Amino acid sequence: MKSIFFTTTLLAAIVASAAPKMTPEERELLIQQKVGGLIEIEAKGSILVVNCQHLVTMETLTNTIALARKNLQTKVDVVEGTFSVETARRELTTRNGTAGIFIIDAPSLPISLVSLEETWGVVNVAKLQDGATSDILAKRTAKEFNRVLAAVFGGGLSSQKSSIMRPMTKASDLDKAINVWIPFDTLGVVFNALPEYGITHRKRIPYIKAVQEGWAPAPTNEFQQAIWDKVHAMPTEPLKIKPETKKQEK
Repeated sequence: MKSIFFTTTLLAAIVASAAPKMTPEERELLIQQKVGGLIEIEAKGSILVVNCQHLVTMETLTNTIALARKNLQTKVDVVEGTFSVETARRELTTRNGTAGIFIIDAPSLPISLVSLEETWGVVNVAKLQDGATSDILAKRTAKEFNRVLAAVFGGGLSSQKSSIMRPMTKASDLDKAINVWIPFDTLGVVFNALPEYGITHRKRIPYIKAVQEGWAPAPTNEFQQAIWDKVHAMPTEPLKIKPETKKQEK
């Protein structure tokens, strides 16, 4: 989160100092000149969504997953599969899933299940249906998906009224939530927990910061070369250290 905040603040300052009617190309050149451009660090780990039902359309799931991928800046993929409590963790591991959400259609099971230790959760669309139209079911599924997603990574109830992370006892309670996405106070817990499970965010870091931290790749243009040379330059004058002087005893 600190890296994202640093990048956002730095870029905002750069863009603010530019002419108000800069073209995207001119803006990109300015960022190159100021910080050497941006280096993209790919996300590590993945959240796997395992679809085990046909009651909710793939379009609904795709839109819900896209929102999670965008807001978490992590790898979120969807596959077809099956669910059982005994094999859930194995199912994720064999498909390289660090954590997972299973979308199931099982009338005998509750609306949701969560295993914190095995990092998986379940959204049961059979119990979400409860006489709802297809449109309402799609909205409930999206909201419950994000509730379970937050819960898998330790996110609890929110203080924000009308959010999806409020106390709920039945499927229709989801209809009262205004926003589909995880509220800010709960999301903070999720963001902090993700790296603990080996899931990192996709980041764009200024080249100058990477050079200062010692992990930047070799420069590829004159702006990066100038930054590289400046950071790695030897001191032109030796450091002057004043000798310690003993205090005279009175």
